[in-house]
Amino acid sequence: MQEEANMPNDRNTIGGEPSGHWQDVPSHGESYRDDPQRHDLTPQRGQDNANLIYILYLVNIAVPFLGLVGVIMAYSARATAAPDLRSHYDNQIRIFWLTVIGYFVSVVLMFVLIGFLLAFAVFIWKIVRVATGMSLLARGQPVRNAESLSFTSE
Repeated sequence: MQEEANMPNDRNTIGGEPSGHWQDVPSHGESYRDDPQRHDLTPQRGQDNANLIYILYLVNIAVPFLGLVGVIMAYSARATAAPDLRSHYDNQIRIFWLTVIGYFVSVVLMFVLIGFLLAFAVFIWKIVRVATGMSLLARGQPVRNAESLSFTSE
């Protein structure tokens, strides 16, 4: 009984010291966002993930539904991302939804022929926003105006 009283309560310890492997995992109800020093993605891995989502958006032009995969990835990675990287995930989510809305409005307006021009404008807007986001990501800079409807993300 005495021995049990001296044993640490933490199951992830070896000889009373944290083992190192599980000490960085947040406990129930805690988030990586609570501590800016703790993020589950290393900066390079997170940057690769964000870049992959931008690539999925570009390939989505030829392969349907890859944009949907990209936005799901962005939503799942956003909560645990560092603030600079989070701005890219916010930008990607916004690109997805504004593109969906833009194409929906375009389809409705195709009956009066202006929809074709709007669809082309949405297509160009998406490519420019993705390219600008990729450029900022490569330079390690956050997206400053993700909420904007402008063509550039800088």
